[in-house]
Formats: sequence, C-alpha cells, structure tokens
Amino acid sequence: MTINHKFYIKAFLLVLLPILAYLSGYNILFETTDSVVYREFYETLDIDNPFNLPQFEHGFVVLAFIGKAFFKLGYYHWVTLINLISLTTKFWVFSKQKNYLLITAIYIFLLFPFYECLVVRASLAHAFVLFALHYFLNSKIKYLLTILVASTIHISMLLFLVPFLIPKFWESTISPTKALLLFLSLVLVKQFLILLLEFYPRVAPYYYDNPKYFNSWGIPRVVIILLAWFYFFRISKSNFEILCSNFIIVFTVFAISTFEFSLFSIRIVDLILPLFFIMIVNLKKYKQGGYYLMLALIIELFFVRSIDGAMHTVNIIKWLG
Repeated sequence: MTINHKFYIKAFLLVLLPILAYLSGYNILFETTDSVVYREFYETLDIDNPFNLPQFEHGFVVLAFIGKAFFKLGYYHWVTLINLISLTTKFWVFSKQKNYLLITAIYIFLLFPFYECLVVRASLAHAFVLFALHYFLNSKIKYLLTILVASTIHISMLLFLVPFLIPKFWESTISPTKALLLFLSLVLVKQFLILLLEFYPRVAPYYYDNPKYFNSWGIPRVVIILLAWFYFFRISKSNFEILCSNFIIVFTVFAISTFEFSLFSIRIVDLILPLFFIMIVNLKKYKQGGYYLMLALIIELFFVRSIDGAMHTVNIIKWLG
C-alpha cells in the first residue's frame, strides 16, 4: 500500500467516524428499549444530586453529569460524543493490527449496529478495554488502571482482570484440559453466583424473568469460537495473540457455564468478539482462516444477529403499545 493510499484511507476513516457517531447517537438506524432507558436516565438525572439512587455505574453517571451540567448537552448530542470517543479509540486500536481495514469493516457492518447503536455504556467501556489490551505487555499498571476505569462504566469489564489472577496468563496458551477444569469449576460455583444476585439486583432480571430459559441461538456462535480456538488460537506464538486467545477461551467457557442467565451469557461472548475477529483475520493460514471467517460472519449475520434484531423489533412494538 502506497503512502497516498494510506493517506486517503485515513482521511476517509476520519470523515466516517463522526458520521457513524451521529447515526448511532441520534438512533437514525433504529431505536431500542435500551436507547429509551438511556435517554430517560440522562433527561431525569438530577445535576444537584446525581448519585441519588444511581441507575448505572458511577463512572457512567459522572459522564452524564459532565455532559448535562457543564456542557449543557442534550441527550442525543451527549450520546453522539460518547460514541465518537468509543469509535475513535477502537479504530485506533484496529489500525495497529495487521489487515486493519478488514477488521474495521467487520466491526462497522457487524458489531457497530449492536454496540454503539444499542449498548452505549458497554461499548464505551469495551473501547477502554481494547485500548488497555494494546498496552498490556508494556505496562501492567496502565492496563490495570484502564480496566478499573472501564469497570466504573460497566461492571462486567472487571472480568478483564483475569491476567492478574492467573499467573503467566499472557505467556502460554491455556490447554484444553485447563479449559475443561475451568468450566467444571465455574459450574460448581454457579449456585454461589446466583446467591450474589441478592447483592447485585440489576443482574437478576436476566435470570429470574425466565429461569428455565435456554440460550439456544448462542450455541452456533460458541461452537465456531471453540473450533477456531482449538485448531488455531491456542497455538499462537506472539504474546499479544496468546493474551487474546486466553481471553477468548476463558470468556467463552464462562458464557457456557452461565447459559441460564439468558442475555448475560450472550453479552459475555460479545465482549470478546472483536478479539475473535482480530485473531481470525490475522491467521497465518490465510485459506483456513478465510473459511472460518466466512463461517463466523454467516453465523453472526444470519443467525445470532438476525434473531437479536427480531427481538429488538418486538420490544419496540411492545413499547409502542
């Protein structure tokens, strides 16, 4: 790629960023129940006492307070700015990878409509996580602080502290035997996790609304991730790829062990999807990697995401009355 080509590509992405932020911030593509909840939270936020019965994590409340109290932003302006920060951070991280244009395109067409357009809070927190992962091997302290900041926006980001709990998490890939032991351990402590719902009630609806629910549409996605990990990711050589590979298997195993928690287990897998596609796109075995990439895209677009989209449409219809 010539210098001129790189310049035009960067210029195009710079123009594209505010357009995507605007489309997602103003719900041009679609509005969901999540969007309604965020708008009601922002518009009813008491700037004199923002932490009075906070609906979300304190970091997210602080961002809303700053936007509303200091900059006098309306809700849609504020979300547009939040999404601009999120997308800019992610695009910057993607630009540091091989085949970054393909990774960026996959994110825009597959994940952007469900991150920035739907789960704004988790999307911003995940942008911080991707930023932290880029610096993990050079600065553990910077990684730790960034993850802690991300967790003040979305508590689930604390899962990315796993490298500090498992020694040498980034030096060697997790073996299938260890992955199985991890799964069995998580199954044993599941009842303890359910008890924790009493202390963190915001998670409870994911389980108690339908405790017999089985998250069937997540199975194909999990299967293709496990296959890619078993045949490709776990033989990774570079420390960054080993780190990504281990995150992918740990989060996937965690999601499998918590399938009863409905959308919670889906969101756990969502957290590692950008890492999954980065690993797939960067595979040295391009032909095989291409097959897995196509299979993963087909499953996401025509199975998982189509059902997700149908559910959100139903929710919008119900909300409209």
